[in-house]
Amino acid sequence: MSIHFSLMGKDGKPKKWWAELFLDHPGLDNKDASAYVESGTMVSKSKKVYCMACMPVHVEQLREEDRRLVNEGRITTAQNDAKIQADCELIN
Repeated sequence: MSIHFSLMGKDGKPKKWWAELFLDHPGLDNKDASAYVESGTMVSKSKKVYCMACMPVHVEQLREEDRRLVNEGRITTAQNDAKIQADCELIN
């Protein structure tokens, strides 16, 4: 028995199963150097990704931190969700 996935990448090629579980680094589209991790002795670079299950938890933590900083008067306004997601530390 074989399992087939219907996920297609932007290049029209099928994506792997993990594409459903991880968000690509936003800089991958522009081939930004910050979107890759040096792979030690390997010549190629690994793409940075973020766990989709972790993202909502991390965003909520950062929202709470922003609310605290606003209440303390350390910042004037909280970041919006898009800004928080863009600034999330991406893992590989």
